[in-house]
Amino acid sequence: MTDSVVEVMRDKIREWLIRDGIFKREAPDDKAEFHFVAEVPLASSQFVDVVHPKNTDLILVASGLKLSDEHYKAVMSLSEQEREKFMWEIRFGLLFLPTEFQIIPDSKNPQLFQFTRKLYIENLTRQSLMDAIAEVHKCKLFVIWKLRERFSGRRPEEIMYR
Repeated sequence: MTDSVVEVMRDKIREWLIRDGIFKREAPDDKAEFHFVAEVPLASSQFVDVVHPKNTDLILVASGLKLSDEHYKAVMSLSEQEREKFMWEIRFGLLFLPTEFQIIPDSKNPQLFQFTRKLYIENLTRQSLMDAIAEVHKCKLFVIWKLRERFSGRRPEEIMYR
């Protein structure tokens, strides 16, 4: 991909993020042609990265969710059988979405959930980018709400982003 094509794509994506009011900043990244951080929704302290890795024809939309100490302790306090069942509920809930996910280091010791959506540059539109950002954000909400439903006794619709 030529430098001019990368620059056009970079400017276009930045403009879309700004137009939708979610552009936060550009992040330094030696492994990427460009790396933007968006806040979704605005003023929520929930961030999504939009990255064009070097030597690829991809735009990656990614975000992670680190369990709070409270939720990590709650998950780890479950019996091994209960924890396994709970983690299967989360995995099955995410399985058929176009967003890929990882549980780090693994489902027996879930500390971080990582979500990634791949978009190919030749098919990229503003709509596809915003849909991918929304999808990654909804994956995070799904895990947050499952944790709160299980451990706080509150219904998911009472809970937003905390």
